[in-house]
Amino acid sequence: MEDHHDLNKLIKECFPKLTVYEIFNPLKFLWIESLVLAITLFLGVVIFIQIERKDKWELKLYNPSLDVSPYESVKSAEAPEITKVIGAVNSRKLFQETKKELPPPPKIVPKGPNIKQKMKALVLVGIIDDEPMQAIIESKTTKETYYVKKGDPILDMEVLDVSQGQVKLKYNEETDVLR
Repeated sequence: MEDHHDLNKLIKECFPKLTVYEIFNPLKFLWIESLVLAITLFLGVVIFIQIERKDKWELKLYNPSLDVSPYESVKSAEAPEITKVIGAVNSRKLFQETKKELPPPPKIVPKGPNIKQKMKALVLVGIIDDEPMQAIIESKTTKETYYVKKGDPILDMEVLDVSQGQVKLKYNEETDVLR
């Protein structure tokens, strides 16, 4: 019982304005416990980091028994794990620039009508035998008449050649003859 009274006296001397309820209210002093816990955790992390670094520092310290300066590499017998890691990294060439030549992309042929389907809408009306030769082509769908020569476009197609009685057309890398 005396210990309890002595504790009460000590608390009242140190904190004269506090009541007994405030002294034993755990929520009132919860932030102090949180602060102590946070400081302890922080110091634990700092100490752990220092211990981890110490192992790395020992490799760089001068060891007269090995007769190796801190600037010389450690022999593989003394640090086998490090040399395995370094060997694996060097064999993969992680930090070297590599240039790979990519193959050219495949030609994409759009899905849609082919040259045969396109040419069904055209009719060769005639050929003008002049220099340069011209073809008279009529579209069945639009009812338009086109006068074309070699190299001219017609309905998404290109005229490759105009000769007697025929016109050679190109559409999406396909060629065919209109007669």
